[in-house]
Amino acid sequence: MDTKLRGSIVSLLRIEIAPDRNDIDFDNDSLLESGLIDSLGIFKLVSLLEKEFAIKISDDELLPDNFETASAIAQFVVHKQKSGALE
Repeated sequence: MDTKLRGSIVSLLRIEIAPDRNDIDFDNDSLLESGLIDSLGIFKLVSLLEKEFAIKISDDELLPDNFETASAIAQFVVHKQKSGALE
């Protein structure tokens, strides 16, 4: 996995989604089960990912497995970029 990409996603989560949540291990804790990302938060995250990584995320890709951890998000972004899903 691209550790630089994962690091960028962790930074994005820390700054934009959870600035006050130092208790979260972004690689091992479920971002969904921890309440870090809720139904409204997923839309903010998707918007940030689309803008930051020049990808387009469709509604049918809003699956929990794609957003469970920072590593899962990084794998999803890499898949989107490799599949040519650029805007």
